[in-house]
Amino acid sequence: LHDALPISDNASGIISLAQAAALSGYHQIYLGYLCRNGKLKGFKVGRNWVTTKEALAEFQAANKNGSSE
Repeated sequence: LHDALPISDNASGIISLAQAAALSGYHQIYLGYLCRNGKLKGFKVGRNWVTTKEALAEFQAANKNGSSE
């Protein structure tokens, strides 16, 4: 799963799904669903999914019209 999301030297861009939910307005559980189904780039750290602000912004830009599936 790590291949799905390249990690740069600056790991500060990595955010938890709770942080992503606060930034995006999407529910944390929905963001986890999107990660599991490959619609939002992310990976697991232990049992928790994480993503990046960049991946979240890409997802939001691609789904402006409300269609995410």
